[in-house]
Amino acid sequence: MKKILYIFILIGFLGVNSCKEKLELEPFDNLDVSVAFETNTDFENAINGVYSSLRDGNYYGGEFLLLPDVISDNLIICSEGRTSYSNYYLFSINGNIAWLNFWRAAYVTILRANHVLENIDNLPDGDFKNNIEGQALALRAMAHFDLARVYSKPPQFASSSDLGIAYVTSTDSGERPARVSVADTFAKIEADLNDAASLIGDDNGTGFFNKAAVHALRTRFYLYTGDNAKTITAADAAIAASVNGGVSSITEFPKIWKDVSEDGVIFKVINTALDNVGVGVVYNQKSDVDGIRSEYVPDYSFYTQYQPTDVRLNSYLETSVFAGNHTFNHVIKYLERTGSGQAVVDMKVLRWSEVYLSRAEAKAETGDDPGALADLDAVRSNRYTGFVSGGETGAALKAAIQLERRLELAFEGHRLFDLKRQGLDINRSNNGDYSDGTGVPPPAGALTLPASSPKFQMPIPQEELNANPNMQPNPSNG
Repeated sequence: MKKILYIFILIGFLGVNSCKEKLELEPFDNLDVSVAFETNTDFENAINGVYSSLRDGNYYGGEFLLLPDVISDNLIICSEGRTSYSNYYLFSINGNIAWLNFWRAAYVTILRANHVLENIDNLPDGDFKNNIEGQALALRAMAHFDLARVYSKPPQFASSSDLGIAYVTSTDSGERPARVSVADTFAKIEADLNDAASLIGDDNGTGFFNKAAVHALRTRFYLYTGDNAKTITAADAAIAASVNGGVSSITEFPKIWKDVSEDGVIFKVINTALDNVGVGVVYNQKSDVDGIRSEYVPDYSFYTQYQPTDVRLNSYLETSVFAGNHTFNHVIKYLERTGSGQAVVDMKVLRWSEVYLSRAEAKAETGDDPGALADLDAVRSNRYTGFVSGGETGAALKAAIQLERRLELAFEGHRLFDLKRQGLDINRSNNGDYSDGTGVPPPAGALTLPASSPKFQMPIPQEELNANPNMQPNPSNG
């Protein structure tokens, strides 16, 4: 019978009291699969283990919510920070300093999901089995999708010879997977998402995938791949599967970022005080003496796009002095919540505002201006005090949707991928890092990255290339 060499990866960090007796039967590195996956509780613990991998500081527990904004044009490196991640900001990336730990974290998520899926037939047929299988498929699809967005081209810009990622569906530790084509990569992600949607339960809570969350992820997937018709269909399905499906209200919105409210949140990664993952540390740290010390602050020209009547201005940002020296516009989205350590907050992965803005973009691209405006205004009316619709059409409507998307999803790890899927250059302003736009500007060589640059596809980590002879590098690996 097959053995799992590193079963502790699957079981660890769960506090699994119900499995204690089983784990004591033999060493954890020699645990039989049939012992680890027998009861409903075993599978619940195992699926919780998949979710726990998302809290990794190199995944949704930190870097994945920072680096896509650092690499693009939403942020500027702060002169009072510690130059963290400066290689990414300066576009100075190669295989030796690639996004290695994200690669590891995403594939750990995939490994854990595959353990569940390989043993799912140990459960009797029924709703419980379907729900567990649906969650595992959704998590596997999301991790592969996140990897594909980082390391490969969007399918609408890829040739038949362009490589996607290794789509892993096995737990065999001896497997040395090769990258498949971009088209194959995204076809496999789509298949997993569709299967997940057909199996998963309707109401698992915001800390778990459910049917609405899977359809929301499908909405993101189809928008990224440029399929407007399927984006609209997926968004419709997400809203139909939800209890409310509404954008967070202007009164509840500030509470989301303090974990006081879940209004408008579809799926988030729960980060308890016991977990104590400092997701916001990648943005800044706070001292009672010196104030907020930021690693990155919003580009001034972007900062000025937030209007005084916009509830996001004070929910996302704070203007204050650090150490009595200079004043900065700090990102406070992940700064703190009552009762937990500094920067310990839940990670909001899917929100209804994204679904509505994605559907708005897809409708505008297919000529449905009234429908697009209605979806856009569903967000704007819940963000601006005294909001009056601009009634935009045509090019003005498309521009308004893109602006609102950038304002709404800022500092959540979307900006690089929005530029990438639209084939747009990264163009940074020459503003400095201080709150008024003065201060230290970006170096001249870091102002622009053409959309044609191979650096839009992160290098495959050299460590992976060394370990796996079947893994092919990206052109950006040099």
